[in-house]
Amino acid sequence: MGQSLNVGPILYNNKAEAKKAAKKDKNATKKAKNAAEKANGISKKPKPKANEEKVKARRK
Repeated sequence: MGQSLNVGPILYNNKAEAKKAAKKDKNATKKAKNAAEKANGISKKPKPKANEEKVKARRK
């Protein structure tokens, strides 16, 4: 891996590092967006919980 990838302002020596950084960045922006939405009262609907019986059956 001789080439350096230019990702944003930082130079990375390999793709794995660049990918990791990009993922971190994406997660940070996602969290910020979610926080903003919660503050505005626009949040995702809660997932409906699975029936307890179904869950118990699956665990057996």
